[in-house]
Amino acid sequence: MKKILWLTPVIVAMITVAVATNLPVKTNNQNSPTPQEGLNLDFPEDVMAVLERSCFDCHTNESSNFKGKSKLNFSKWDEYKSSKKIGKLDAICEDVKDGSMPKKKYVKKHPDKSMSHEDIDLICNWAADESKKLMGE
Repeated sequence: MKKILWLTPVIVAMITVAVATNLPVKTNNQNSPTPQEGLNLDFPEDVMAVLERSCFDCHTNESSNFKGKSKLNFSKWDEYKSSKKIGKLDAICEDVKDGSMPKKKYVKKHPDKSMSHEDIDLICNWAADESKKLMGE
C-alpha cells in the first residue's frame, strides 16, 4: 500500500509534464500554412511583400514568438481599433527606422529577412499614409 501511495504523485507528475509539454510541432510539410495564409489584409502589394518577408515570421498567429505577436499581431490587425492601429503604425516605422526591427539576432540567422533602406522608406511612407486615412485626413 505504501508503494501505491508513493507512486501516485509520481504518476500524476509525469502525466502533468506530458500534457504540459504537448505543444504543437511545426513541420516542413509543403502543405503547412505559411504565416500570410489566412490573412485578409488590405495592404498594398509591395508593402505586403516586405511584411511577409521581414515581419510575419514573428508577428502573426502562426509564430511561436509569443513576445513578438503579443506586441504586434498582423493576424489580429482587423480587430484593432483605429487608435491602436495608428499607434502600431507609428511604432512600426520607428522600429524599422532605428533598426530594432527585425531583431538583429533574427537577421543574423536569417539574412534574407533584413530590410533595405528602400524597404524602410516604403514601410514608413505606407504607415504615415495609413495613419492619415485612419484619422480621416
